Amino acid sequence: MRRAMTKAMLLATVLGLTVSCQQRETDVAYPDTDSPFCPQYIRTAVQDTSFRGRYPARFRAAAARWQIAVVGAQNANRQVPLLDSLSGRKSALLVVDMQRVFLDSGAAIEVAPGRAIIPNINRLAAAVRAKGGSVIFLRYLVNDKVGMLRFFEARSYLDSTRESPLKAMQPGHPQFELRPDLDIQKGDTIMDKTRYSAVLGSNIVEVLHKRGIENVIVTGVTTDVCAGNTAEDLMQMDFHVVMVWDGCAALDRLEHELYLARIFGLYGDVMPTDEVIQRLR
Repeated sequence: MRRAMTKAMLLATVLGLTVSCQQRETDVAYPDTDSPFCPQYIRTAVQDTSFRGRYPARFRAAAARWQIAVVGAQNANRQVPLLDSLSGRKSALLVVDMQRVFLDSGAAIEVAPGRAIIPNINRLAAAVRAKGGSVIFLRYLVNDKVGMLRFFEARSYLDSTRESPLKAMQPGHPQFELRPDLDIQKGDTIMDKTRYSAVLGSNIVEVLHKRGIENVIVTGVTTDVCAGNTAEDLMQMDFHVVMVWDGCAALDRLEHELYLARIFGLYGDVMPTDEVIQRLR
């Protein structure tokens, strides 16, 4: 009898949790796009019909996370965006890890969506140069003597048939090079970093300070690792950070949206390419 009651109680609990979860999913309210605290592009970012239609569960998760970020901005009475305009001469475009190791088909850590953002990065680079700003390309150089990274980068986490990142991310290896379809001009800077975050793995902060940079526009791959880590750390070094929604890419659309919502909620602005260009002065 006791066992029967226990099973019945357990079943009721499970059913209750299932109903509760279903209610939470279906009751997710998308952020009010008319709110001054809600970036207007979010309407297309998360309510993209292809994203919502093909991946409804992922869409709900993304919408819920954006809702938290937007409500947080509203509660904090934060200005959105933080700056109405971006001084070109005080702005730098950071292009993070747009290397063949991440972008070529079959590469060690292929981020296929990253190929689609190259035209936007090129447009941003041209706009920043035209306003007197800096364009900095960052390459990820894996140092096999640097702490725990050697355990994570020893083999590709995509599958065992791909090149080892420890080999591919070394100077001289074809996959280490920046993608040839990036618009790299003579006055641009190319820097190497040995950590996910450029702040920890290079002298980027010193370089930016010497150039009088106050605003950093972050693009590249991946949204949720190297690009995102760099953006977070730069904000904590007192730079105004803008992550470009359609200038960054991750392995998965949900990871992309969740991390951008995190950036928006805690670290800086998130804008599409067109809006960044419009705000450059």
